[in-house]
Amino acid sequence: HVCRFCGYRTAERPNYVRHLRIHAGFRPHKCPFCPYSASMKHHLNDHIRTHTGEKPFSCRMCDYRAAFRSNLAQHMKKVHKWTKLYYCPLCSYFTRHRGNIKQHVRVHTRERPFKCPLCEYTGARKEHVQVHMKRHTGERPFKCDHCDYRTSRKPDLVKHLRTHSGDRPYACPKCAYRAAVQSALVNHLRTHTGEKPYKCPFCDYCTARKRDLSKHMERHSEDER
Repeated sequence: HVCRFCGYRTAERPNYVRHLRIHAGFRPHKCPFCPYSASMKHHLNDHIRTHTGEKPFSCRMCDYRAAFRSNLAQHMKKVHKWTKLYYCPLCSYFTRHRGNIKQHVRVHTRERPFKCPLCEYTGARKEHVQVHMKRHTGERPFKCDHCDYRTSRKPDLVKHLRTHSGDRPYACPKCAYRAAVQSALVNHLRTHTGEKPYKCPFCDYCTARKRDLSKHMERHSEDER
């Protein structure tokens, strides 16, 4: 599928349809705090940081943090003299190595050419399959220094360490609530917006949290016994 407006290419029709929203002006992703709307979800995520103050992009060479990847790119050029950067044509991702762009674009095209030999899992990068394989082998190399927690993925360890440090980097722009993980902030924001996206298929019940729907569904299971 080739976009006639800009030359974007993808093997998957859903990706092609999502891309066309950019040209058509269709903006289904709406900000819960202001009238802003976006054609792509990752554009909305970038915008929401203007409300939350979150700075998820950290410099690997110093303590600098940025709310937007583009700001980090400018920092790398000015402070650390990264003169040549390669940019993703579909988002704000950048890298010093041209080959990384090809791998990154699979995030958008959802191409997953690397396959697990033991199950149906596929990954966009070879490293993803290598991490996945640890679930089969039981290998959990990332260990918490404060308790017995171990995991196969470093991002999981980073999230776990916040339970010890008390670090809550995700701030609600509506109240004083802060969260250790982004998913918790998303759930909390629904207390302000009133959004209840999880709906019961058997009755009119709906809720803001997936776990509440799971508990509710158990009641239907008990009624069938």
